[in-house]
Amino acid sequence: MEGKALDRNREMARRYMSFLCHSGNMVAVKLLKSVEEAKEIRRPDRKITLCQLIAERRYYGGTRVAVAEDLDCCYAVPRMLGFAELPEKSEERYVGWQFTTKEAAKKTIDSIPAFELGEYNAVLLSPWESCPVSPDVVILFGNAAQMLVVINAYLYNKGGTLSFTAGVGFACGLAIVSPMKEGKPNLILPGNGTRMMALPSETDLICGIPGESLQEILDGMEFTIPRGGSRYPPLWEHIHMEPAPFAAGVIRREDAGALWLRR
Repeated sequence: MEGKALDRNREMARRYMSFLCHSGNMVAVKLLKSVEEAKEIRRPDRKITLCQLIAERRYYGGTRVAVAEDLDCCYAVPRMLGFAELPEKSEERYVGWQFTTKEAAKKTIDSIPAFELGEYNAVLLSPWESCPVSPDVVILFGNAAQMLVVINAYLYNKGGTLSFTAGVGFACGLAIVSPMKEGKPNLILPGNGTRMMALPSETDLICGIPGESLQEILDGMEFTIPRGGSRYPPLWEHIHMEPAPFAAGVIRREDAGALWLRR
């Protein structure tokens, strides 16, 4: 079964890459009831945040499995994944800088996406193309034009809109927990923690796609893109046009020069 899953993951990742020109690996995520389900896979060699663990798979590859003690240097991650309770008074860490009041901070803490406690006890992360199991979620990174391709492909046979919620943090939970619980892709604005520790881009967005939507979105890309739908890189119509001012004035044979300086 694992061989079939690996072959399917490799082929689907290749086809996604051909449409999205994704930078780095797309990251596959599998939630596990027990670490024993993946006992042959290495655990992290140090305390690490989940966003860093995701970024390592994106940039460096390799498959890892993690449990609560591997990820507890970030107070929120074990709760998001259903491994452990939040520390008491977690909201107080944000008062006075990210939020003005304890009430505002608590409202944000209460919105953390999370699985039921004990529902899972380990998480496996891998580049999608080398993931040995069928993923629960695949995480993509990219700019607005790339994300538009994914959204167009998801909606191609539904119509309407794809809604998402923007906050100030918890990007890893929004990319994993929300797609699994809601059964639809989730588009995320990376928060401070993710930007400081795992995402050195000022423009990248994150999208978590639930496993059951992966084939549907691939079908959507294969349908829409050849017919003129959203694509990446985008279509640049000026490539087919005659050179227009002001560029035309610089390159033409006669009377060449910077026309904008003569205005």
